[in-house]
Amino acid sequence: MTGCQKVMRHIRAGPSDGRPGYCRATIHHGETRVGWFEFRPHGRGVYLVVDGSSRALISERSLGRILRDADRSIELFGRAEAVVADRAADILAGPPEAVTLAVSMGAWVELSTRYSYRRGGDAFIRVSLTAHNRLQIFSRVVRHARWISLSLVFGGRGEEELAAQLAEDLAEIFKQPELTRFRQEIPASDARGSQAVIWSETTAHRTLDAGRGEVA
Repeated sequence: MTGCQKVMRHIRAGPSDGRPGYCRATIHHGETRVGWFEFRPHGRGVYLVVDGSSRALISERSLGRILRDADRSIELFGRAEAVVADRAADILAGPPEAVTLAVSMGAWVELSTRYSYRRGGDAFIRVSLTAHNRLQIFSRVVRHARWISLSLVFGGRGEEELAAQLAEDLAEIFKQPELTRFRQEIPASDARGSQAVIWSETTAHRTLDAGRGEVA
């Protein structure tokens, strides 16, 4: 697994442009891509570099698991996108304006697709679906958390009934009743919204300095 050329459906690895001798893992989804972490072979394992400076020595097995788990999280994100877009188009009677953005905060990367409906005047309904992948390096463990969050925001006159119907459908599909509990988004604003984590997993990998570098 320590060669640089790794190609999965949503995760790619290749030579790093900014760090000679290292490989860089990148998350891909459609036309959107975002860089994540770097790694290189080192003795009996792999040096993981997160956020440019945090380092840990892990096994090749752990590296492979991190890449596969991230790939699966983006696969599930894509399936959730299809569900959200279908239900929103059905309830709101038309395809949304959809934009996918990627944000890298070093150890924490996000892919987010925002579905926006402008209903005339200042009325709007917006649904945002975000896939998160986060690596945290501790003294003896590298923790990989991944989760998918869903939020719904609406504002303007006459949108509450449609927003509530969409929220109820999504809450039933994803088994997250908190999506139906709207709260005021901004003080002195009529915008209201709800949010929930619809899927999550966390895996801990031991560092080679602490053990064998396998799943804790």
